Amino acid sequence: MRQPTVHNRTVLAVQDLLIGLPHHDRLQTIAAVRQMIEAEAAHAVHELRDSGATWDAIGQALGTSRQGAWDRYTRASDGTSDS
Repeated sequence: MRQPTVHNRTVLAVQDLLIGLPHHDRLQTIAAVRQMIEAEAAHAVHELRDSGATWDAIGQALGTSRQGAWDRYTRASDGTSDS
């Protein structure tokens, strides 16, 4: 049997945490975690770009296209992000 990745274990742990919360608390927690994750993703993207990673590689890691990653994270860095 294949061992779960750190990614999968983390996602399952977050799901377990959320399932146990009342609806209102769950929604507040999701909003806070989403904001934190977006900030962390932007930081990671900028670090990867600074280290020479291509937009293609970043898009692949994010499950989107090169153009999608570029659009999202260059707008985020200039303050015009839609999220």
